[in-house]
Amino acid sequence: MWRALMIFFAAVFVALLAAWDAHVSARKAAAANFDSISDKIVISIGEKMEAYEQVLRGGVSLFDAFGPISRKQWSAYVRGLKLAENYPGVQGVGYAVVINDDKVDDLERSVHAEGVPSFRVYPRGKRELNTAILYLEPLDWRNQRALGFDMYSEEVRRVAMERARTTGRPALSGGVTLRQETENDVQRGVLLYIPVFEPSSDATAPGGTGRKLKGFVYSAFRMRDLMSRVLERTDSYSPNLVRVEIFDGPNASAEALLYDSASAGNRAPIAADSQYLQERKLPVHGITWDVRLTSMSEFERVEASTVPMWMVAAGLVLGGLAATLFGLISMGREAAHLVADRLALEVETRKVAEERVRVALRELAHRVKNTLTIVTAIATQTVRHSESLDEFDQKFRARLLGLSRVHDLLTSGRSYSTDLAVLAQDVLAPYQGDYDGALSIDGPPVVLTPNTAIMLSMLFNELATNATKYGAWSNKMGRVALAWQIEGAADEKEILNISWRERDGPPVSTPSRQGFGSNVIKFSVERSLRGKAEADFAPKGVTYRITIPWSEIAPETDVSKGA
Repeated sequence: MWRALMIFFAAVFVALLAAWDAHVSARKAAAANFDSISDKIVISIGEKMEAYEQVLRGGVSLFDAFGPISRKQWSAYVRGLKLAENYPGVQGVGYAVVINDDKVDDLERSVHAEGVPSFRVYPRGKRELNTAILYLEPLDWRNQRALGFDMYSEEVRRVAMERARTTGRPALSGGVTLRQETENDVQRGVLLYIPVFEPSSDATAPGGTGRKLKGFVYSAFRMRDLMSRVLERTDSYSPNLVRVEIFDGPNASAEALLYDSASAGNRAPIAADSQYLQERKLPVHGITWDVRLTSMSEFERVEASTVPMWMVAAGLVLGGLAATLFGLISMGREAAHLVADRLALEVETRKVAEERVRVALRELAHRVKNTLTIVTAIATQTVRHSESLDEFDQKFRARLLGLSRVHDLLTSGRSYSTDLAVLAQDVLAPYQGDYDGALSIDGPPVVLTPNTAIMLSMLFNELATNATKYGAWSNKMGRVALAWQIEGAADEKEILNISWRERDGPPVSTPSRQGFGSNVIKFSVERSLRGKAEADFAPKGVTYRITIPWSEIAPETDVSKGA
């Protein structure tokens, strides 16, 4: 299952990488689109402000061409401009005359005579330069409030007017509150000035140097009205997509705010989650506006790509399917392996069982054959040494009972512990016949563990069987000598040496093949007792030399050491 989980997490990881790459690409594309929209907005604002300059230059040209202009002529000029259609956002186009302090009363009487009885110059005072708004069209109720105002008396306006007078070029003021404003719907405003000089002045002088200032042609702009009209005519702009803020000068502070497309006049806080922001410096008629553009939630929603989300979902689905499929295949394969292993184990178990059955049958056949041969040999030997039928019957029965006891020892499976000499006598007695010298046993007392006793009884039984069938006990005069001894110091490894020697039997020759009896001997000595059995098939009689590591199989208490 951990492999399936690795496949799932790998698929999810790849999907997350692809989704992140798609997200980054989408963000870059959205940022590029936002930059493009921002460029269009800033360029449109700059172009519109340049276009409004031409309105004022037309008014300056009137004064240059015709000299003094009457109120009706100025009104006709402004009406011909069709401000509402061609220059939306312009509050008014006017002319402010430069007047000496002692001529103010004469100016007021002259304007009253023209049918404007409410005209007055304000605020009064002795200054370096005195001005008064003489003409202002269209002359609606708002603009009437500004007639007669001395703009040179206010610092922000005065700075722009001085710059226009000195350079002879259009000059835009900083943010002000226009005289046209009332208590309702107050907006920040700016004014654009172009100086008007006397025709008789030295026209070769740069700017306004050496020229007599006659007045100023100017325009008043209410910033929200102006910028709303400008942005409405800008391609790709929507108030739901982009928030536009314009600040007076490079300091983007609340006090310097001229326009905010997202508020009704007061600066609204920037959304904390706005993802895109652009700040541009826009030179406008001698000053610099700081234009800040931020993305709105609608823009981010439109530009947001669903591809990353679908990639993650696809990664989860495909990863889950791949992991599930792999898991099912792995589980099926594992189940198949388990079934195969179980079948292989059953086959192996059956093979082992069959092999054991075959070995058991072979051993049974071998023992039955040996038993019949031994019974025949015992009967032959008994006949040779019996004087009567009754004696034969008595001796034959006793020897068969002895043989039976040997087989009981080999097949009972009971725990058996005895002295080696006693064991040898019990096992070999049925085979030796009536000849007193047929068997000699010699060796020190040795106590055997149950397993060692069983293995040695099998060994002695097999050696006696072979001697009865083919060896020394197959004739009347044969004899067998069994001897043993333990060699080695107490602090070293001790060895039990056993010698089986046959003499006076038929001539002996080396067997051409290894029979079942030889396998029993090897099994008893080499495999079970971890010893070694060597046979010498000399013509005068076979000899077996058996060595067993006694220190490894000896019981804890050995009577041989106490003897």
